[in-house]
Amino acid sequence: MNIQNLKCFLVTTETLNFTKTGEQLFLSQQGVSRVINSLEKELDVPLFVRSKHALSLTPYGVAFKETASEILKQYDYFLERVEKLKEEKKKLLRLIIPTGMQHLFPEESVADFIRANPKVRLQIKEMPDYLCEDAVLKGEADFGFCVQTEKAGLKVFANHSENTRLMISEKNPLSKYDEIALEQLKDEKFVTIATSNVCGYDFIKQCKLLNVNTEVVFQSSDLQLLYKMCRNNIGISFYVGPRDPDFPGVQIVKIKGNPIKWDVSFVGREDRILTQEEYYLINCIRTEWRNMNQDK
Repeated sequence: MNIQNLKCFLVTTETLNFTKTGEQLFLSQQGVSRVINSLEKELDVPLFVRSKHALSLTPYGVAFKETASEILKQYDYFLERVEKLKEEKKKLLRLIIPTGMQHLFPEESVADFIRANPKVRLQIKEMPDYLCEDAVLKGEADFGFCVQTEKAGLKVFANHSENTRLMISEKNPLSKYDEIALEQLKDEKFVTIATSNVCGYDFIKQCKLLNVNTEVVFQSSDLQLLYKMCRNNIGISFYVGPRDPDFPGVQIVKIKGNPIKWDVSFVGREDRILTQEEYYLINCIRTEWRNMNQDK
């Protein structure tokens, strides 16, 4: 007795016809008949009453149908558990990335990494940039993309620098400029991510040094929401991201002199012993960032 024989039996209890069962299971009528005969011989009871025109279940067949259904149900449940256990056995690498920095994640290289390392599962989590270092140090993440890394106990594996730019509604006359000095923003309102974020803090700090009043009228960690507020000319936002984003209704404008830079590092704990897979991941990120820096 095996699972396939049980399935054949159960289909036959529904069709009550060997030929129709064979059509469903891609077996010949004779093949179905042999399976049923084999079960009856093994159980030493008749499962079907055979007549010239139809089949019908015997009392033994009715009882066995219930048992066979439960066996198959448990078998399917077992297969699900096996798949879950296989998944759990995969090595988990936990990465954190600051909110709004997804463009720095090397998608193609990481896709290659996943294909080359099928036993490793990557988990990506977003959080405010000022929390990323502590998350790695506390073991809440294995590696992190961190802004302006300074804390002891962390090792930097790759570096990347981004210039902060401005996201300005096309309804605002300043959107017509290719670049803008911070002094030109003195009468503007701003929509920003929280100033507790490193990038937000640095932007406000630079404006204050130039005596530029930064009236923040809206804050959110949701970048899509910030974009929508900019598009509707509620205020100007600073922007760190791809050079040519698909953001209809706004312009991305350079800040004259690039006074505000976002230095990003890919870091792990200093005492971490790297595996071969982790070296592979680090090299993926180094290569991607090197290419991004060359394209600037």
